[in-house]
Formats: sequence, structure tokens, C-alpha cells
Amino acid sequence: MTLIKQHSSKILFSICIFSLLTFLVNLTAHWGIIDDHEIIKALDSYEAFDFSAFIKEMKGSEAFKPFHSVRYRPVYYALRYLEVYLWGGNALLWYMARIIFFAISCLFLTKLSKLLFLKDGLFQIFFISIITSAKFWPDLFSRLGPAETYASPILCFLLYATVHFFRGERSPGLIILITIFSTMAVGIKENFWFTVFINFYLAIQLFREKDKLCWLQFIPFMFTAFVSLAVIIPLLERGTDIYMNSVSAFERLFFFLRGFSSKTFLAYSTLLFVMLLKWKREKRLNKETLLFSSIGMLMYLIQTLYYANNFGWTRYAFPAYLFTALILTYLLYSLRIYILSSSKLCGVLLALVFCFYSYGIVNNLKYCLKNVRETSNFNHSLNNLKEVTAKNKSPIVFIIRHAYDYEPFLSSLIFFSHYDIENDFMIYISDEAYQTNNKPLFIQLLKSLGSLQRYGLKDNNASIPYTYTDECIAINNSKKSPLHVCKEQLDVEYTWQ
Repeated sequence: MTLIKQHSSKILFSICIFSLLTFLVNLTAHWGIIDDHEIIKALDSYEAFDFSAFIKEMKGSEAFKPFHSVRYRPVYYALRYLEVYLWGGNALLWYMARIIFFAISCLFLTKLSKLLFLKDGLFQIFFISIITSAKFWPDLFSRLGPAETYASPILCFLLYATVHFFRGERSPGLIILITIFSTMAVGIKENFWFTVFINFYLAIQLFREKDKLCWLQFIPFMFTAFVSLAVIIPLLERGTDIYMNSVSAFERLFFFLRGFSSKTFLAYSTLLFVMLLKWKREKRLNKETLLFSSIGMLMYLIQTLYYANNFGWTRYAFPAYLFTALILTYLLYSLRIYILSSSKLCGVLLALVFCFYSYGIVNNLKYCLKNVRETSNFNHSLNNLKEVTAKNKSPIVFIIRHAYDYEPFLSSLIFFSHYDIENDFMIYISDEAYQTNNKPLFIQLLKSLGSLQRYGLKDNNASIPYTYTDECIAINNSKKSPLHVCKEQLDVEYTWQ
């Protein structure tokens, strides 16, 4: 244990470096078909994406259209178009930025662990190992579109800064940064409004201390209220969320109550109960842990409401899992007298850390390699299709085999334009697609696809209604036997998986 205490900083640094190394393979990845088309569309709309182009794109985004959509993310779009301005069409720079975002997150998480668990290197190592190897990170940093990508370093800083505030730090700079970043978090993703509880605590403490900066906390309060209304009003008018789930009080109450019975919530409740029991016995309450555990439970329930209790180990698990790891480590830390006095218990804990970390790192590396393979396949498909269409001007028929092919189809149109593929195109919906699960979202997507099959895309001259033509180029994302959609068809490999 003396060895761990002496070299804990080096061990923490090594853990973070190994976690970062798993993402380096993404530097060889290409554009992906999901979300990345928005980057390409913005770049292709201008000769040069300068500041005026940035302003024009912002005005056309939902940032300037509150109360029009069931999502409202003004800060997200500002950061995204800022990246378009900075990195342009260089996918390498985009992926490199994600590695930097993750590195910043690791930096503040490491600082947080040192602040919370003082000089006990074993518990710092435990926390950093289970959090930096978590399975949701690749879903944040192996893709270029998720809002959580921007939220991660901001939220990690917020946790670190909040603990500093708990420990008596009252510098104006710290308070201003907490105010700015908590406001940004809500503007990055509308369901991150739980950060306002941190501002609420700050406001109370500063007001008690007669610090004028307490009034600064009205900024995140007002902005959170504005963002909430910008989302709630369209939700009530539309009656469904973005996934076509009903937003009626009964349905949302059902999701909420179902969240209470889940294993994750039960684990939160158990951890919180043990912590409160310990406080009752020792007559000493750790305020920061109480705040984080309360926010963690709230965050989980918010995610349950937003994602119908089905977010698993994807990016939707962030930052709920972060709070879980904090509470679990704190509970072990509170038992440090018993753990550190037994070399066997220390050995078991270190063995568990090693196994958990290794398993997580291997899984994350597999995800990154999968991302490289899929984006490379997609890039190869586009180049291959470009070669074919340079000689063959027959219409392209995009075969739909699943309702989820809706977004890849619309994304493909933008990539076709980017790769100078000028053939007419149409879609054909297979019988297989209509056998898709009858979720409301799938029904709506198939309805939209059916309209595109019959009438084409109104704002795209190359999009034409489907007809059984003499010749065509057939593409679909499937290894199954190709469907016959015209008399003489040329089947071209086109995959994004």
C-alpha cells in the first residue's frame, strides 16, 4: 500500500493514458453516415465556411427557432458550427478534437478524485479505473454528432469546481466559471437542466455569506426556464416526443414509475440509504456526496423520462453512471479503515479494479475498431458508386429494408452531392421493412418513406418517384440476396456497417 501511495499520481496518469490510447485508432476513421452529413451539408453550402457562413447556419438552425421543435440546443449548434469553421472537411481533425475532449474530461476527473479522496491512492485508482473504462465513452467520442461530446468536459469541470466550492473556495473566477459552464450544459442538451441544482446551492451559500455574486446565479435559472419552455410547449402541442412516444401525463408517469423499479435506481437508492445510515451513526454529513447522489438519482429519472427507460450503456448513460461511480467510491472510501488494515481486502479490490478496467478498455477498443471499419466501408462504397455512376447514368434505387434506413437514405443524398454523384435516385420499400416492429417511431418513418417512394423529395430535383424502369443501379445495406427493382439492374455494394 505504501508503494501505491507513493506512485498514485503515476498510476492515475497511466490509467488515463491507456484509456486515451483506445481512441487513437479513430484517427484513421472517415465520415460516418449518421450525423456527419450535417457537417458535409454545411461545408458544401459555401465556397468557404467563414464567420458569415457560421452566422447564417446558426440562424437556420433550431438555435434561432425556439418553441418550434421538441428539442432545443442553441449552445450545441454554436459549438458544432464553430468546429465546422475550425476543422472544415478534415475528418482527422474532428476525431483529434474528440480525443482532446476526452483528455480534458480525464484531467478534471483525476483532479476530482484527488480532491475527494485526498491521499488515499487506492480509492483514487478505483474511481478513475471504473470511470475512464466505462462502456459509454466510445459512443461519445467515436462519433462526431452527439451533444454529450461537448457536455463531457464541461460537466467534469463542474463537478471538480463544485467540490472546490464546498471546500471553501470563493474566488470570483471559480463562481463565474461554474455559472457559465452550467448555463452552457443546459444549452448543449435540454435534459441537462439538473445542473441548475448546483447553481441553487451556490446561490444559497453566497446569499448567506452576503456575496453579491449570488445574483449571478439568476442567469442559469432564467436560461434553464427558457430552454425548458422552448421544449415543453412544442411537446404539449405535438403530443409526442422526438421518438414518437406519447407525452401524456399517464405515459410519462408510467415511465417514471418503471424507472423506480429498475436495477440502476435500486442501486442508487441502496447507496444513498447506506450513506444516510452512516451519517446517522457518525453524526457527520458529507454535503458534496449528498448533493451528487441526489443529482445522480434525479439524472437517472430524467433520462428514464426522456429515453423511455432504455438507454443501457450508450451515451445516454452519461452522466448518470458518473454519479454512480462517485457514490460507490465514496462508500468504499468511508470504509477505508477496514479495507486498508487488511492486505487481503486491498488485494481483492486491486484485482477487481484490474479486471474491470481491462474488460472496459478491450470493449472500448473493439467499439473504436468497429467505427473505423464501418466508416471505411462507407467511404469505399461512396468512391465505388462514384466510379460506377461516372459511366452509368441510370437512376439509383435505394432499397429500404428497415424503418431505420430513413436517416441513412437522407444522409446519402448529401454525400452523393458531395461526391459528385449526379444520377437521379428513387427509393423502393421492401416487404421486409413493413414487418418492422410496430413502434410509433417506425410507423411514422415508414409513412414518410412511403411518401418519398410515391412522390420523391420535393426540394431535390434528382429525387424522382419510384417506377419499374428498364435499367437502374440498385443499392442497399444488406448482405441478403438483392431484390429486383427494375428490368436490368446493376447491384452495387453500398454499406455503412
